[in-house]
Amino acid sequence: MAKTKEDKSQGNTQVVEKEGAEQKKKNKQEANKTKLVLNARDIMDMGVEAELLVGGKNFNTAIINTIENIRAPQFRAISATAFHKLLDDTRVNAGAIRNTVDKEYDSTDWKDQDINEDPDFLKKLVRRIAVKVKRTPQKEGTYIKLRTFINNVVEGFAVSPEGIDQLRKRSVLVQVAILSVDLPKDVESAVRQAY
Repeated sequence: MAKTKEDKSQGNTQVVEKEGAEQKKKNKQEANKTKLVLNARDIMDMGVEAELLVGGKNFNTAIINTIENIRAPQFRAISATAFHKLLDDTRVNAGAIRNTVDKEYDSTDWKDQDINEDPDFLKKLVRRIAVKVKRTPQKEGTYIKLRTFINNVVEGFAVSPEGIDQLRKRSVLVQVAILSVDLPKDVESAVRQAY
């Protein structure tokens, strides 16, 4: 049975509409890759690629949000893009961080019973040191990207045999560095708008 011009025209229109819808979906997926904060719908629109951008817990929470009759929390996910911006767009005074951490860390009696019984001691120590670094004017020293500082700290561990104390100290260095920088303006703005 031969197709009429009208049948062919309708077929072409359907193909064009399908291609247009696919392109629109692809464009939305690409736009979501650059977002700093994503919601469940953004994550699901991206598909499995989103797991790399927001992590497994956020990806699975987004999936749960799509299941009927399941009450799941509304949430926002900070993307890896935001974290990379933090690492690449901020700078730290490596010497000042190392000196401050060394002084505070070395003055801590790690055998003290109160310290060992407090599960939040390390978290409190890190935050206290980060505030000190942030509030102390840094006139001297070389500023490097936060990512470079972290890579140097981690690489140092990888190439030298160290005990648990040195590993803990390196962890404190990295955490203090991260907490001592201000968020890049676009990241801060995106997070504030999302919440």
